Amino acid sequence: MAATLIATITLSLCRIENVFYTFPTVESVAEYACGDDVNCIVDGKSSSLILYTDEDSYTMMIAPRQKSGYKIGTDIRRKIITKNIGHGYVVNILWYVGIEDHYIYITGLSDTSEISVEDSCNSKFMEFKEENVFGDVEFTDYLALAFIKEYTEGYTVTITSGGESMTISL
Repeated sequence: MAATLIATITLSLCRIENVFYTFPTVESVAEYACGDDVNCIVDGKSSSLILYTDEDSYTMMIAPRQKSGYKIGTDIRRKIITKNIGHGYVVNILWYVGIEDHYIYITGLSDTSEISVEDSCNSKFMEFKEENVFGDVEFTDYLALAFIKEYTEGYTVTITSGGESMTISL
């Protein structure tokens, strides 16, 4: 009875496909697990971060890489550190339990489309900007993500928007 309960809970938290199948490429795991709505893939050393659209909102999955290919990432193994830096921006550091890779994911709203981001590791950010109008107010939805090559204590990220810079340590 207890073994059945443990097996049921374990299977509900994991993707059963991972027991039987390894995907040869990150694109193949993205196609299977995320459908046709993949926006981008950011490669790390031991994993890849897949950004996709699910019911009109961005969703992420970290697909761990093994010698033979990729597995489907599960939310239960993805960890997030979130910091709200004000001015409408939120910075998230993501990683997958058992893998050293760290990713940064920034979201925000700005009253200007002149937004840039850089960090203390010279990461290459992929940026998505969408201009919107709500009544008489124009604003930019902003999203940026990157693989952090050497995430260590003292890591900083700087967001510049409309000539004003904000730096946060994570």
